[in-house]
Amino acid sequence: MNQLEPAIDAYGSYARASVMADFLELWALHGIRRSWSDIADYIEDNGWNSKVHETFVERIDAGGEESEDADLGADGEEAVDRVYAQIEARQAYLGSAYPFSFDAATGIVEVVDLTPSPYLALLALTVAHAYSVQVEHIRPHEVFEDTVVRALTEAGHRSVNFARIRASSSGFREALLEAGRQLSLRASPDGTYASKWAQDEGADAIVHIDSGFSTDGAVGAWILVGQATCGKSNTWRQKMGEVQDRDWEIRLDTLAPPMAFLAVPHHAEVGHLNKLVGGSRRLVLDRLRLATMLRSVSDKEQSLLTRVKDTEIMSP
Repeated sequence: MNQLEPAIDAYGSYARASVMADFLELWALHGIRRSWSDIADYIEDNGWNSKVHETFVERIDAGGEESEDADLGADGEEAVDRVYAQIEARQAYLGSAYPFSFDAATGIVEVVDLTPSPYLALLALTVAHAYSVQVEHIRPHEVFEDTVVRALTEAGHRSVNFARIRASSSGFREALLEAGRQLSLRASPDGTYASKWAQDEGADAIVHIDSGFSTDGAVGAWILVGQATCGKSNTWRQKMGEVQDRDWEIRLDTLAPPMAFLAVPHHAEVGHLNKLVGGSRRLVLDRLRLATMLRSVSDKEQSLLTRVKDTEIMSP
């Protein structure tokens, strides 16, 4: 692409405030300082006030989801407040690991640390996938699968990229046995039905939690099985459902269902996060949670970050 420019639906209809929050950070990386009023005017001028609104009502209110594009009467002030709420949440959650500063009085976001960091790598992954920022021989969604597994490994847990194991195996059965070997689990590929042409059966990553780890794959091992996606927020609920926990309980012979999770490089907005987790009883590992687990930046992540930083960006 020629230059980066905000597209309000780039991350789907449940992450519109995150789009603008990410661009505040991207502008900061490019040395562009924009105030609260600048962003309010930009949202207003593009007719996005009715789009940058809370899509989910509070639990105490009657009703369910609002229409994705309903005009809820949001004005420029309400819309920009939602954008800056994302920035404030990032700063509060990550503390000193957040590489930007935020002036609450002016709304100006500035970069304080240009050193490649897990947070910046995840930001670059999100942007590169959504805006087709290309680096030769690097596919953001494949890089992200590795990122998720590395995050969980660096957090102290035995983790495997099952999608990668499956791609290098002769079939699903062989891949499951190899994953079980690496995780010290008694994999049982014949314990339940799988498609004759099964690929990963919904599992991009399988994790054996350190505190529940047993070298003999004992019953009751603490297991996570998850999907990793760079896709739009509208697809996340469906992706979460691809992991059939009962089937994986049998395949991994734990007699206790694994906890299913969805990993995304985006910053999940709080209403959507609550809806996803509360409605599915599954976990979401978004940018903030992954950034706290990661201790390193891979070469491919570094390449994507460099390309994003070097890509021309429009100035509002």
